[in-house]
Amino acid sequence: MDMDMATMMSRAMGVKSKKVQMPFKDLLPALKAGKIDMIISGMTMVPKRNMGVIFVGPYHISGKGVLTKQINVQLMQDPDNMNKSSFKLAALEGSTSQMIAEKVLPNAKLIPTKTLDEAVDMLIKDQADAIIADFPTCAVLAFRHQDQRLAVGQAQLSFEPLGIALAEGDPLFVNMVENYLTFLQVSGQLKALKKKWFEPGPWVKELP
Repeated sequence: MDMDMATMMSRAMGVKSKKVQMPFKDLLPALKAGKIDMIISGMTMVPKRNMGVIFVGPYHISGKGVLTKQINVQLMQDPDNMNKSSFKLAALEGSTSQMIAEKVLPNAKLIPTKTLDEAVDMLIKDQADAIIADFPTCAVLAFRHQDQRLAVGQAQLSFEPLGIALAEGDPLFVNMVENYLTFLQVSGQLKALKKKWFEPGPWVKELP
């Protein structure tokens, strides 16, 4: 959905967008350094981040879930089972998943990873007991790795408004993004994007 929004916005501006892939923890430094112009990457609008960059949104409300193996899914229903030094929890480095894990499950052994693929590999190899990530992400990962018998172990653990991050110093650009997001909302296109990407559909089978 984020990629679709970025493409639609760039077309409306009359420019061609260039998508840049980098570790999540490097996104904000890259924005502040002028290496990128915008972050649309499931980034939560938290006060600490908002002190350094501008957020437009939210465009979606998400929350954290836990991905584990099916044989352990019942244990995940009780956070006390995860809040132990023997419990190994993987989370994307620099993300709110890591922040929430440190706050809610301080006794668990936290393993920061550069990518979610790295975290999934650890889970499959039993090097991690679970992964904490955005709830929709957990659902997609469970679907993509059905052969490994992965499952979402708990309902949403948090309330997280996702926004578009922009660097300060360009009020016209900020105003344009604000107005375009409003247009997507009132025109129904944002609702259509959510239906396309967050409801079961053929797109999941097309993922690499």
